[in-house]
Amino acid sequence: MTKRMDGGHYLTAVLQVIKNLRDKNSHQLVADHCESLGHALPSNCMVRNNTPLTLDKTGGFRSKGRETVAAVARGNEDEMSTIIRAWDGMYRKRIIVTPNVALTKPHYVELRTPSFLTDQHLVDAFGKVPYTLNPPKTTLERLNILLSSVGIQPVE
Repeated sequence: MTKRMDGGHYLTAVLQVIKNLRDKNSHQLVADHCESLGHALPSNCMVRNNTPLTLDKTGGFRSKGRETVAAVARGNEDEMSTIIRAWDGMYRKRIIVTPNVALTKPHYVELRTPSFLTDQHLVDAFGKVPYTLNPPKTTLERLNILLSSVGIQPVE
């Protein structure tokens, strides 16, 4: 789910974690696997030659402070590139300490017109409004209550 906006949340994806990789080479293993299948690398796969997205294609510019929003509003490419290089450097340092990568299976992905969830949808499914940026593990039953409440096919 995305963060809270417009008095509710938007359900953008339901992903099942298939495997957690926690090795220092996790990102390279994922890159090799994606390349062997002919898939594009995820933008958060931190390997050489996998360049970051431009600032306007990230959600970060909405939440990273006034300077970032101002740079985007001005269309200042140098400022935006500096911000992206700083973020990319921060993530590359982070994977040295925490190289974890979750391999996932998508059950639902809708980035253009995601389903809107009210707090009541969440309470009905989970008994409370859970932290949604990185949601906690849940049961299939609770997930399907949530999905059916907004007309999405249940996960089997």
